[in-house]
Amino acid sequence: MNTVLNLLRRQTGHGFTEQYDATLLRLLVRERDSWKGISPSRLTADYNPSPPILAAKFAKCSGRQNVLAIANEDGKIAIQDTNRWNKEPGGERSLDGVQCHFNAVFDVEWMPGEMKIVTASGDHTAQLLSLTNAELVRTQVFSGHSRSVKTVAFQCDDPAVFATGGRDGAIIVWDIRAQLGSNMMPRADNCIYNGHSGGPGTPASYRRRTRQTPKIPAQGCSSSITGLAFQNANTLISCGAGDGVVKVWDTRRHYTSHQRDPLPKYSFPYSGTTTLKGFTNLVIDHSRHRLYVNCMDNYIYCYNVLTYDSHPLARYSGYKNGTFYVKSALSPDGQYLISGSSDELSYIWNIDNSRPLLKLHGHAAEVTSVAWMHDWSKMRIVTCSDDACHKVWRLGPEELDPNEKMQLRGTAEYSVVFIANRLSGYLVSGHSVVMDRGRVLIHDPFGHRPFSAGG
Repeated sequence: MNTVLNLLRRQTGHGFTEQYDATLLRLLVRERDSWKGISPSRLTADYNPSPPILAAKFAKCSGRQNVLAIANEDGKIAIQDTNRWNKEPGGERSLDGVQCHFNAVFDVEWMPGEMKIVTASGDHTAQLLSLTNAELVRTQVFSGHSRSVKTVAFQCDDPAVFATGGRDGAIIVWDIRAQLGSNMMPRADNCIYNGHSGGPGTPASYRRRTRQTPKIPAQGCSSSITGLAFQNANTLISCGAGDGVVKVWDTRRHYTSHQRDPLPKYSFPYSGTTTLKGFTNLVIDHSRHRLYVNCMDNYIYCYNVLTYDSHPLARYSGYKNGTFYVKSALSPDGQYLISGSSDELSYIWNIDNSRPLLKLHGHAAEVTSVAWMHDWSKMRIVTCSDDACHKVWRLGPEELDPNEKMQLRGTAEYSVVFIANRLSGYLVSGHSVVMDRGRVLIHDPFGHRPFSAGG
């Protein structure tokens, strides 16, 4: 397909493409890279033989970027070396995890430059865990939320500082170097209460995952914090499940000293036209210039966080967002965006195009958390799903024999809409594009045989 696009670009004087669109089409999952999540826990109140994976993140430590942390609904954490394959004969198997919480773990985040992670759990706490000799060791417990902790983010310039957001509407900034309080527990460095209060209730499509985290009544309002990201040492960005506003906070201010609801430094109001304005996740690129926010209206909005313009730079469509568990991630160079989806697929966009570049097939239920390895030289993506499986995607050869294709557990294909849009822009005058059974036929007006590209 990329050969066709390059040929058409050369005919119109544009040279070769400089991105990796065609390379990503080679993404696949072999049987040895398909896993049945983490083995179920028998210590929790409700036994689930297939607990879904709710969070997955690659390490941010140089030389250890192949290490993956995944967390499930049972409160278990597993550390996986993605350089190793599943060697068990007969297919997929589950990983052995560590029981770190006795409630769901909704998010995990690696400390920059260190083999340490912070977890966000439905038991109202966050934990700092250290990976020592391939074992997870709990070093600190952070208690400050009155309801489930939903999201966590580390400061980019100071790895000792991180923030947590909860279902109670609170955003708490922690410093692991701070002195312990009178109860011998870590003290919060800063708190922002009611940061995203108000807004509509949780949509009816929001599914309950655990009995300990019940669905919010439709007539109620949701103030849950669903996404956090540090832009710099003094700037924290947040989004919520109900109010439809992305807010930018100055962490040098002590918001708890004010009697009224806290006022952000900047805000991005909802840019859509529906009542489904809750946000489910946000991610910021490595340059700290562009912010991507998953929304319940089935769009991902991109904002400029240098100018803080309230109008989005772009709006990415094509995926389905039916719950607050769908998340997204960026490639290391920030050129590609991947997101889970409620239609059992995951989607990849080239950020220069609002329509998906690729669809990733392989799961049998909603795809929730996704992760992109921080090293381009060892291209690796992880997708997690409600089917209780997670898959490691790698680049395969350009051609596979039929026997290999039959054994694959995940495949990538171009989005049909993307192909039509790209080709319509590159075709020289007089050519026409016809869609035929998922393939693109390009007809030459001079009577030559048409050539085609798979969709």
